[in-house]
Amino acid sequence: MNPKMSTAFESLTGREIVERRTANVKHFDLGQGRRQAVIFASPVHYKNAKGAWEEIDNRLVEKTDAKGRRRLETKAGPFRARFFEDADGGSLASLKSGDVEFAWSYPGACVSKPAHAKKALRRSFDSELSRRMKVTDRLHDDVTYESLFPGMSVRMTVDELGVK
Repeated sequence: MNPKMSTAFESLTGREIVERRTANVKHFDLGQGRRQAVIFASPVHYKNAKGAWEEIDNRLVEKTDAKGRRRLETKAGPFRARFFEDADGGSLASLKSGDVEFAWSYPGACVSKPAHAKKALRRSFDSELSRRMKVTDRLHDDVTYESLFPGMSVRMTVDELGVK
């Protein structure tokens, strides 16, 4: 696409056509009979319990469970990642998808409140195209447990496919 057409295309205001979503694709109606499909290398949507495509949002938010344990938890996605403030005889972190849950802890560790590194957006939103693609900024988040053992910290990253 030549630079003039590219600039014109990016400046068109668009609205997402939600019913055309797939796991890796967002479709936009740009007006004037123009449409755009933005294809991502990995999933940006997941199917909710009713079978509708929803946005994956792995930003971590603070929550409290039924036992009063504070944690950081992902907002929305095909799995739920949880990072607890203290092990309290239970897990330090867990990953749950449907009815299956995987949890882990570090026996003997000195657990402190996990540090949540809130990130600056990785892209400027100076163009309409950048605004339409901002979904990628909600796919990753990090949590760090400082000094679990002397000289050892653990950082966990949540992404659209899991935790590493």
